[in-house]
Amino acid sequence: MRICRQPVMSVRLCQTVEEARSIPQGVVSIGKDPLTCRVFNTEFDETTQRFDVAYEETQMFSGVYRAFADDVIGRLGQLFGLSGKRVLEVGCGKGYFLAALAKATGAKCVGLDPAIDTAMFDGAQEQSFRLIPERLSAAHADLRPDLVICRHTLEHLADPVGFLTLLRQVAGNAPLFLDVPDGGAVLRAGGFEEIYYEHASYFSEASLIATLAAAGWHVDTLDRRYHGQVLEVVARAGQPAASNLPKEPDVTDLHSAAIALDRRLDCAAQWFQARTGQPIVLWGAGSRAVAAMAWLGGLAEVHAAVDINPRKQGAFLPGTGHPVIAPATLTNLDPSAVLVCNSAYMGEVAACLHDMGLAPELASFDSIVA
Repeated sequence: MRICRQPVMSVRLCQTVEEARSIPQGVVSIGKDPLTCRVFNTEFDETTQRFDVAYEETQMFSGVYRAFADDVIGRLGQLFGLSGKRVLEVGCGKGYFLAALAKATGAKCVGLDPAIDTAMFDGAQEQSFRLIPERLSAAHADLRPDLVICRHTLEHLADPVGFLTLLRQVAGNAPLFLDVPDGGAVLRAGGFEEIYYEHASYFSEASLIATLAAAGWHVDTLDRRYHGQVLEVVARAGQPAASNLPKEPDVTDLHSAAIALDRRLDCAAQWFQARTGQPIVLWGAGSRAVAAMAWLGGLAEVHAAVDINPRKQGAFLPGTGHPVIAPATLTNLDPSAVLVCNSAYMGEVAACLHDMGLAPELASFDSIVA
């Protein structure tokens, strides 16, 4: 597959154009691990990742995503009967999901993440909800969890087997609920907007099972959720039976993925070229927008990136320095086209535009692939 230089941090809050354009660049180059068949960025350097209060990854401002999170919380409550139980979330981000889980289930929740901003909850943390701005360590075994949650974290780590081995030690006999983006689907589709520096790994179903097994986890269930974009696993400590391992380690073909990526890039470039001189905005100022601009070369046709997260508004897109604006600003810009970075939000975006009395062309990276 072709390589691409990208900002090493795509969801970092940049307060000036200069800051956005000066973020260090890293190389994305795809290879495959011979042990687990995990597809990964061979050039990923974990020391470039600064997880602190300026790392802004939350999607919880979206009603679509909140509905998904509520569904996850409901299923966790049914599966594990969490009232009064100790729940540890590793890689909890800013803690929105964990706070909602504690409130809905009555669980006693602890979150670990170096990007936690403890001031965000204004002293609302109680015995049932606690955030600790730390990375996972063996010392956290003292928390003695009844359930361990790890959501959208594993794909960011250079050594997922080592991390999962440590997580097994901390979990003790507690089950693990884990989810990651479906990297196999991304590669099959040539989804360049989802191939970015911070994603060290791209897990298929088979390679995720094999990676967990290499760290001593037995997978009970594996499901695909959220418009087919997320792989969700319940696992327990212990070596899996041979019958539970995939018959073939993996079917991800990097040659086919490279062809799909080139085709998708060509289709996207043609879509933009056909709209030269027209004001276009991206909807979503997260990693997909940053990756798309890196793969496509910046694109002067893009005037701004819209985001409903108020913490992002007024900031600038890492790499290109495109301004990040609030949806209400679109009434002044009156764009000819809005390109939604994640097709899961098409309905939500269409409703928002309608409410503002705007009727631009509405597309997504999925829809512009011929």
